[in-house]
Amino acid sequence: MNDSNDKFFAILELVLPCSVHFLELYTADYKKPEEYGEATLFEICVYLLFRLDLSLVKLKQKPDVRKKLIFFIADNLVDKFSKLLKNDNLYKIINQRMDIYGKVVRTASEKIFENLHFHLFNNIEFSRNTDELKFWDSGIEPVMLVGLSKEMSRSINMVFIENLLVSSFGCCLKHLFQDNDDFTQLSLSEIEKRIKKGMAEAKKIDNKIFNEKKN
Repeated sequence: MNDSNDKFFAILELVLPCSVHFLELYTADYKKPEEYGEATLFEICVYLLFRLDLSLVKLKQKPDVRKKLIFFIADNLVDKFSKLLKNDNLYKIINQRMDIYGKVVRTASEKIFENLHFHLFNNIEFSRNTDELKFWDSGIEPVMLVGLSKEMSRSINMVFIENLLVSSFGCCLKHLFQDNDDFTQLSLSEIEKRIKKGMAEAKKIDNKIFNEKKN
């Protein structure tokens, strides 16, 4: 593994644990969390990959750095989940999900996060009890799953998860990217130091959000 890949791997190690934690929060009040398996985890990983890509753009990382990092993480996700899922081409799934989420952001709507959650919620629910992800045909939008109060409550609870996890995830990215346009110029030890600093800040945010929810 070369020096850049070591640095990219440090970011990958943020995406995977955060995705697992996202899934744990999402299924916390569900009696059968085992119905959400590797397919669901993959969907969440891709969503966080999108949020990472969005942060790279907003924090003005160089386009070639952004491209290399996103491709590195996508390659690792495909390598990991190809052994677990039946889909022949997970790159196709990643590209489609990233395109759908990207179109939501580009609409510049006041309901960007609501619309992102709409698509993520559907992707998660369609991944339940399956090891094969659904590919949406061009021009066809997924139909919102409604009718079950638990499913709707988890959809509403996604706002809480977004605030808790993705904002915390964002703390680490902010510390990594905000004062430079090429984080690979930082040493690996400096990258690890900044991630730790971001996690410490994220912990304070987590505690605040949990306390607000209790009240």
